[in-house]
Amino acid sequence: MSDFKYTPLSADEKEKSTKIHQDLAMGFVAKEDMEYLVRKEILDPKLLCIFWGLRQRLPLWLLNEDKKGFQSQLKTWRKEVVEGRMMFHKENCRTHEYKGRKFYGMVVQPYSDGEMVDMGGDGLALMFGWFVNGLTYFFTSEKNRDASVEYLMKGIDPERFD
Repeated sequence: MSDFKYTPLSADEKEKSTKIHQDLAMGFVAKEDMEYLVRKEILDPKLLCIFWGLRQRLPLWLLNEDKKGFQSQLKTWRKEVVEGRMMFHKENCRTHEYKGRKFYGMVVQPYSDGEMVDMGGDGLALMFGWFVNGLTYFFTSEKNRDASVEYLMKGIDPERFD
């Protein structure tokens, strides 16, 4: 993985990317499209995590240098967890493998009035062969994923909505 580098898109790649973005905007998601959109970033050795951007309807990613910004996001989520508007269930912390690289999944699951909000699945989870209600984050480090979930759920009864 050490020979990773970003390269500009060719005219054909730009055309294909534009078509995929148009399909995603219409709600059409295909595993092959997800793979195409993340084909370079997924191999970046500096990748912290890859996730589905709900508003953008696209896969997004954070690099290790983005860790400080992600820690700020964790603080926001922690407040949501404490207030009962979000959960992170341990059974949704699963290991996935993609092109020989391990990814450690975490699922953001919003709640309203004690009930999980039906978000359906996200397109990125399909790339990993996983369908789960919520937004998925796939970390390149099990330690980072586990530390995030531990921080978010510290002192919270994981059965409080069951």
